[in-house]
Amino acid sequence: MAVKGGFGARNPDVGKKRHTFHCQSTTTSRGHAANSEAANMLEDLAKLCAVRGGDGSVFKERGFKNAAGVLRRLGVQITNIQQLKDLRKHEPQRVRGLGDSVMKELSTFYEEGRMHRLDGLEADPKLKCLKILQEVGWVGAVKAQQLYDKGVRSIEDLRTKGLHLLSEQAQICLSRHEDIMQRMPRSEAAEIEAVVTKVAQSICPGVICQACGSYRRGKSHCGDVDVLIRPPEGQEDSPMFDDLIKRLVETGFITDKLTLAGGPHRPGKSQSFMGICKLPGTGRLHRRVDIKFYPTSLFAFAVLYFTGSSHFNRSMRSFAKIKGLKLSDKGLCRVNTVNGEEVHRFPSYSCLREEDVFTALGLEWREPKDRDGVQVQAFCSKGEGGATELSGRVVPVTLEQEQQHQALLEQERLEASDYEDAELQQQE
Repeated sequence: MAVKGGFGARNPDVGKKRHTFHCQSTTTSRGHAANSEAANMLEDLAKLCAVRGGDGSVFKERGFKNAAGVLRRLGVQITNIQQLKDLRKHEPQRVRGLGDSVMKELSTFYEEGRMHRLDGLEADPKLKCLKILQEVGWVGAVKAQQLYDKGVRSIEDLRTKGLHLLSEQAQICLSRHEDIMQRMPRSEAAEIEAVVTKVAQSICPGVICQACGSYRRGKSHCGDVDVLIRPPEGQEDSPMFDDLIKRLVETGFITDKLTLAGGPHRPGKSQSFMGICKLPGTGRLHRRVDIKFYPTSLFAFAVLYFTGSSHFNRSMRSFAKIKGLKLSDKGLCRVNTVNGEEVHRFPSYSCLREEDVFTALGLEWREPKDRDGVQVQAFCSKGEGGATELSGRVVPVTLEQEQQHQALLEQERLEASDYEDAELQQQE
């Protein structure tokens, strides 16, 4: 099951014939894709549904996000609702996710250039307050509603009469709120990565550090920085993480601790720190930083996971699921299930590079900069009976499997299983 190679090497399967799944997208960024205006409004609706919270909010949020993605991936500019109705009738697989409620909003958009539900939510004074409160770290929809019920309406209210209602982490984030809210240029994210790297290598020479998230996807600005760390080449593990965090605190780089998950070092296990940092020098702002350590055998999976985007990650996970595999930041392994419940998990595939994970799944390699708002694409060589031959294994590529893949994508969107949702639940 091993797929070997040095981290960061190029994908060796570039020349193979490709089979493109319906889930593939050729557009990647908000504002530049076909149907971007309608998609942007649906994404705004999704965000407001998440802010409002309450029963069904997760499903509504994911439904609107899904619909926005469908529009971006069509590759054809839609100018009236009848075009979408025709697609629903004749090519339903192309517009899967455009349900009746979404179509109602789109009908208004193509007739009037607006969406009534979006207008209503944006004008709701309560929702405006909830949105402001949820901008504070560790304040989610449930906590924001509790604060609102106590008469908290603004950041100032939160500081004067709601402070005692906040967790320790939320109080820290509130104290740094104005700084954290300002997005940092990628040059500053690179400086943060460099500081962590310098201290880490002073403790464990040869250790490898990699900033992930939007920074690694090539964005010009970042909200926070995720720095992943792995042991030096030829070394599987290292107990250096606790010393690293201690040293970063002592130097003043880390100003506040939010969490230190995982406890003391355990061989073969990851460790994680969440906090706030500040680079030396006048005029510097406090920034959110997460630092995570992974053993070498897990590092490629972790880098893939924390690079994102979340939409791309969900697509990869669902694609793995139709192969009977489970993909996470801890590995890629075959699982046995009974009635949808996991009953046995086999050892993980050995993947030392991100490219190896794509290869193990039979997916075309995508550079980090190409993982925003897109899903996965399979690659294949000629096989018998319409099958895909991959690394000595046969991976079926059938209409039934494609339909299963789409159904699982929808399930993934509705399950709140991505990293951001997990973090939100933790904050609550």
